[in-house]
Amino acid sequence: MAGKKSDTLIKGFQSMLDLVSGYNHVDEIRKLYEGVDKLLQEEFETHPLLVYSKNLSGKNKEKCRLHWNKNAIPDNYSSDEVDEVLELLEKQNTNLESWEVYKSGKASYYSARIGLREKQFFFCLWKVEKDIPVEIMNYLSRFIQNTHVMFQKWQAFEQAQDLIYKDDVTGLYNQRRLMKDLDTCIQNFEDFKQHFCVLFVDIDHFKSVNDGHGHIVGTQLLKDVADVIHETVRTSDFLYRYGGDEFVIILPDEGIETGKIVGERILKNVKNNHFTVHKTGEEKKITVSIGVATFPEHASTRQDILEIADKMMYEAKNTGRGKVSPADEVLDPKKKDKQA
Repeated sequence: MAGKKSDTLIKGFQSMLDLVSGYNHVDEIRKLYEGVDKLLQEEFETHPLLVYSKNLSGKNKEKCRLHWNKNAIPDNYSSDEVDEVLELLEKQNTNLESWEVYKSGKASYYSARIGLREKQFFFCLWKVEKDIPVEIMNYLSRFIQNTHVMFQKWQAFEQAQDLIYKDDVTGLYNQRRLMKDLDTCIQNFEDFKQHFCVLFVDIDHFKSVNDGHGHIVGTQLLKDVADVIHETVRTSDFLYRYGGDEFVIILPDEGIETGKIVGERILKNVKNNHFTVHKTGEEKKITVSIGVATFPEHASTRQDILEIADKMMYEAKNTGRGKVSPADEVLDPKKKDKQA
């Protein structure tokens, strides 16, 4: 790279590095996305950057899910074109070493690897009407991947500090961490208008397992159910053991419809698993009841959102168990009747 354009780009990359280096929490990786997005739009007049993730878990593989900047889709992208590009990426994205470009009419779609995080592969996608020089794409790709690795190292350090926030039985986050993260989510709404969704999950008839088989078996069942839920949700979602046989899930920057989808997915995966009573070899079928609520549509404080989601969970239990009860349908009977 040479000339004034190159100098501007190098300064842009350095500005991004200075920006993200001031943050040491993995949630702040969005600063990297924002910096890349701003640079691309200013220097190459690209459409807004989109970030996707794909779950690589063997049991519950899902298609690419829009992870960041979903509000940019309606005004900047053709859904058919994006679906076509994603279909190509579905076949090869775990093998995407750096970047690829796909032609669609007069426009080009660029895809660049971000990196792996636990069981998910992350990549970014953007549209532009003119080609970006190969040397710049190579530099940009290396920068994004190296910065992502830096965040991964910060995450490893945080995990060592996170022991105070871990539940001893399941290894999930505990109620103390839940309260802290709810405060962060509410602050994100106030700062960036990012809504979020909360799911309250309870194991049906768990008391009968404890009474019939003992607390050791009950504890193992809690671990097994926690594992199934953990495999079902994304790594960008947050999962907690609330207490007893209750779990809470936060879906950042998601609304009630996504909450319903995730809830139904959890129901299906729990129901389809055979939970083994290890001391007898007996297999048990388990169901869960799930309440769903969103902020700020159904609540204005962290206590409100937990109480509404909990209330919805009891609504699911009281109307038959093994189901998802979303706040929008329960609190608005007209909508429920319309969907029935």
